[in-house]
Amino acid sequence: MIFPGLYHCYPLKTLKNLKKDEYNELIGIVIIDLLGEEKFPQRERTEILNGFLVNFDIPIHVFLRDDFHKISTEIDTLPDFLDYIKKRQALYEKHAITPFTNELDLLAIYKTQPQLIDDCLNGKCDLLVIAEGIWDSYQKDHKAAIDERNIANNPSYIIDYIISDLRRSIGYEPEFKSPAKRNDVKQGSIEQYWLSINELSKLPRVIRRGIGNVFIKKMEKAVIEGHGHSLIKYNDDSAFTILCTDKDRQQRANVLYNLTAAAYCGLNLRRAIGVATEPINAKERSFDVIFLVDVKFKNEKEMRDSFERAFGKPSHYKVTEYNFQS
Repeated sequence: MIFPGLYHCYPLKTLKNLKKDEYNELIGIVIIDLLGEEKFPQRERTEILNGFLVNFDIPIHVFLRDDFHKISTEIDTLPDFLDYIKKRQALYEKHAITPFTNELDLLAIYKTQPQLIDDCLNGKCDLLVIAEGIWDSYQKDHKAAIDERNIANNPSYIIDYIISDLRRSIGYEPEFKSPAKRNDVKQGSIEQYWLSINELSKLPRVIRRGIGNVFIKKMEKAVIEGHGHSLIKYNDDSAFTILCTDKDRQQRANVLYNLTAAAYCGLNLRRAIGVATEPINAKERSFDVIFLVDVKFKNEKEMRDSFERAFGKPSHYKVTEYNFQS
């Protein structure tokens, strides 16, 4: 599993030398790979009891390689993974699960009955006893829902592709002709690249799915009409602008900037990210990205007034990972 961004690996003994004030948060991940383990029957393989510890004030999560592979298949974005290990840490620190809890059984409860974990962490119960074999039941009883989930996730990988492709945007510097005051981060710079992929990497898989579905619809619309755009507000202070057009990149970059700035002002956002690309039938594909955070505008009222004209009345929808009831 590879998460986009900059990450560092250190030997365990060097953790005590890390300066906490240089990082927002330090989390240790230890993966144990036991050679030849796969030759033993499942019930005879090594298990980890209480795979969590704190060393040098740093929380450290310990996993067997096979377990970690299954976790990273089920939870394959950084924000989803961080949510899992933080709740895992809280359960261990609260002594709310037993040391004998199987890692994959805990994962199955996290995926199918997250409210149980939240109730336990919120003090509605003192101990969460997870029966052995829950993971196997999850894989067997919900196979159809899991397969449907995997197919439904396909549009979400548009975001993953954009993250991996944006390195090609470094050095491309469109000349913005916008009434809005442009962001102080230079388009086409390495700083803009890192800001953009960092923001995109914060999107959980289910939000990427929702955005990806809209992306496909707008790329298809652009084949017929030459243009398609949309706005998705995915939390209280952040939104995602989509633009698909057959215009040249200079025109495209300016339209994208104006749409994203209108969204930023019209919704009183703290941050807004906009992505533009060609129609779905394009022979070659490129992406332009604009990222606005804590920006001031000289013509904020004008941008607010243009918001409804650009995006119309909002509609509301909810995307869930599965189509089964927990």
